[in-house]
Amino acid sequence: MRILFQPAEENFGGAKTLIRAGALEEVSAIFGMHNEPGLPVGEFATRGGAFYANVDRFVFKVTGKGAHAARPHEGRDAILLASQLVTVLQSVASREVNTLDSVVLSVTRIQGGNTWNVLPESVELEGRCAPTAVKCSSGQGPGQRDCRRFRQRLWRAD
Repeated sequence: MRILFQPAEENFGGAKTLIRAGALEEVSAIFGMHNEPGLPVGEFATRGGAFYANVDRFVFKVTGKGAHAARPHEGRDAILLASQLVTVLQSVASREVNTLDSVVLSVTRIQGGNTWNVLPESVELEGRCAPTAVKCSSGQGPGQRDCRRFRQRLWRAD
């Protein structure tokens, strides 16, 4: 029995580090766990199926045309467009996933501009999309076509 603590599990690099280090050599089965701060110390929980989600990190750069805040008609408001994009992302996630599955899409950072009286030329949005369906998280199985279609519609990419 080996107990492994995966480093960098939130930024996609920890598993590769463990594999390269040989931690999985001669291992025939794995039982994965994630910490759960809501459980009492010394306890763990499990269930069949997906427990936590796969994670797709996204960064969007919305480009408009900067303008003085008193003359917004002379620009293209990247902040307004970025705020609409947040709503669109939520509606795509709620309409493109089978209602028996789930996805958590969170915009966690919106950044643009550096002063109070100028509409910025660009705004960045960053966040994560986490499908919890086994068919999306595992990367295999008959549901992969649906998962790929969802990601293509959401990200407009393969």
